[in-house]
Amino acid sequence: MLAAAAGGVDAAKSTAVRTNAQVRDSQPVSLIRISPTTEEFQQRVTAGVQSIPTHVWQGLASAGWQICAAEFVVDAVPSLKGVHPRGWPRGMTWENADAVHFPKRRMLVIAEKLHNR
Repeated sequence: MLAAAAGGVDAAKSTAVRTNAQVRDSQPVSLIRISPTTEEFQQRVTAGVQSIPTHVWQGLASAGWQICAAEFVVDAVPSLKGVHPRGWPRGMTWENADAVHFPKRRMLVIAEKLHNR
């Protein structure tokens, strides 16, 4: 389901939209739309979600993981704006990334777009 944001994103300020998306015949999976994305991107994310075995999603859900879909990674985690990821080439920031995961926050962010150098 696309739900209101949490775990690093201010739910009150989020423009997330709540809808339901089933993963096969299992429980709904929490997908959080942080910023506007295209219908095509939403369909690709949903297809990706549906390709993952149900028992994996159940494990992730029971552990409290959330998946966020955003136009850019920094839309979901504004504190990453201008930050250079360790090990990346000079001049690259999280604006150049198409995904990031935060194990401590149990959050995965998938971005539709990224800034090219």
